[in-house]
Amino acid sequence: MVNQHENTPQHGGDPGRRGGAPGHCASDGSIDLSTGINPWPWPAPALPAEALTLLPQPDADFYAMAAAYYRVPPTELLATGGSQWAIQILPRLASPGRVLMQDVAYEEHRYRWSQAGFEVCCFSRDEEESLASRIREDKIRHLVVVSPNNPAASVVPLERLSQWRQALPEGGLLVVDQAFADASQGSDVSALCGEPGVVILRSLGKFFGLPGLRLGFVLGEERLLQALSRELGPWPVSGPALHLGKLALADRVWQAETREHLQRAAAEQGALLREYFQGACAEIHYNPLFTTLVLPLDTAQRLYREAADLGLWLRLYSRGDMAYLRWGLAADETLLAQRVAALARRGWAAA
Repeated sequence: MVNQHENTPQHGGDPGRRGGAPGHCASDGSIDLSTGINPWPWPAPALPAEALTLLPQPDADFYAMAAAYYRVPPTELLATGGSQWAIQILPRLASPGRVLMQDVAYEEHRYRWSQAGFEVCCFSRDEEESLASRIREDKIRHLVVVSPNNPAASVVPLERLSQWRQALPEGGLLVVDQAFADASQGSDVSALCGEPGVVILRSLGKFFGLPGLRLGFVLGEERLLQALSRELGPWPVSGPALHLGKLALADRVWQAETREHLQRAAAEQGALLREYFQGACAEIHYNPLFTTLVLPLDTAQRLYREAADLGLWLRLYSRGDMAYLRWGLAADETLLAQRVAALARRGWAAA
């Protein structure tokens, strides 16, 4: 059997290590908080037979619904089998040059651009204010931004992204990964869609709680989407994903109620984690779908191991001598509080 993880970024939600749905208690008593996926998913109905028996072709209604949800023209979006496909293919469509991206972000971006032979440079959040100057001075050709950031939760304002895009040379790409944007609408940057070189990645996996559906969208100018479509080939999205995705995107009542629910749940879980771990943390970052503790690396590794001993699976990102320990939302706050209290009895009470 081929080791699919050798030399590649590691991800949460690995079924080889844990068996429960995100945020829920599995049969072995563990709670998977490693993914940042909504533990209260959109309630998918039964599938019609055609979703499985016909070759999958997105129709005009599907793209009209997606365009209404993302607030862009139908010609400026492309459905994909999850945004991961776009992350892997975009470097193959980009012209040669330096790529700049955040030093803390979803690791697949750095890996895929590096694999495609690009020189990857990084910037910290402290550099954002003067980043346009660095883009010009360092002759950066492409810029990749994860906003809301995963795992740091920071959001780059629309105006700043527009400024950075204008600093890029002609033919350069500004790729904005917005996998976590649905839960916090203030982070949406779809207004940039259609501008030269802008590529926005969206996903139904996180907010809708449907990672197994494998449905995402690329927003951008029509010329670039046509090139990406040729690389994806025929039938890039399954029939079940097309059918259920259209229904989920149309369910505005569920979306509004879920945003409110996630905000409340995240605030409560964030307060719980702050109560117990604030004394050990350099920073704590909050998103409606996760809370991230910034800790010294050795401290984070110890907390990660001890949480795993108690059946809490977390996501650990290391950056030099510091680490980002991300906690996805738990469906059962009482059960989580019990596990966190057990951690406190091991000496993790806030200083």
